[in-house]
Amino acid sequence: MDLGMGSVPQESPGPHVYGNLELPPGRDGLPYVYLNMAMTLDGKVTTGNPGYLLTGSQADRMAMDELRAAADAVMVGAATVRSENPPMGVRLPQLRALRGAGGRPPHPTPVVVSASANLPVDAKLFRRRGEAVVLTCETAPTERVALLAGVARVMRVGAPRVDLRTALAALRAQLGVERLLVEGGPTLAFELLEAHLVDELFITLAPLLKGGSCTPTLLEGTGFPHGGLPRCQLVSVREEANELFLRYRVLG
Repeated sequence: MDLGMGSVPQESPGPHVYGNLELPPGRDGLPYVYLNMAMTLDGKVTTGNPGYLLTGSQADRMAMDELRAAADAVMVGAATVRSENPPMGVRLPQLRALRGAGGRPPHPTPVVVSASANLPVDAKLFRRRGEAVVLTCETAPTERVALLAGVARVMRVGAPRVDLRTALAALRAQLGVERLLVEGGPTLAFELLEAHLVDELFITLAPLLKGGSCTPTLLEGTGFPHGGLPRCQLVSVREEANELFLRYRVLG
């Protein structure tokens, strides 16, 4: 397959969507950050039905599990927790066993970013009490922080918004997070890319069309200025049941 950038490998069929994931550790005191999201052909990341996965296919679920199993921590934004309530764990027992064989816990550490600390304490990511991390800012309401401190480790980083670079450095230094998977949402994804903190993108392209000017796309936020668009290099592509699984390296 020639996409104008030389030969791009199309991975052969098999039990692993992305093959042998060998992700490097982070650099410059930061984790290696990779983003995984699914979108329609017109770039939308939701069908408008809260709690419903965009694809829900077996291959997409497998890809999600593979990427989680490779991570030390999985990060989402507060809106994703409130709307989708993801468990953020590794579902397949064989992948959990593989992590255990490597001396790692069965599941990566759940991390949620919330400047306001407005999160439901009964969310699924808090079920493994004390394992999750909440990244909030120094101006977050004390009463909200106190509630979350009962179910998670709370780190105040920056004001009036969470300082993502400092937060990621703290995850690396204090918790040993070398590989960080980010699963959205679109605003958090944009802010991480804007801060030049994302190393790779894993995108599931679903054979669907959504439309709607108010429907979120892969990236939200203020957008990048003309002449400042980040460039990416396609690493691999695989087709399964009309879905495309795309892997890109972020060049800057």
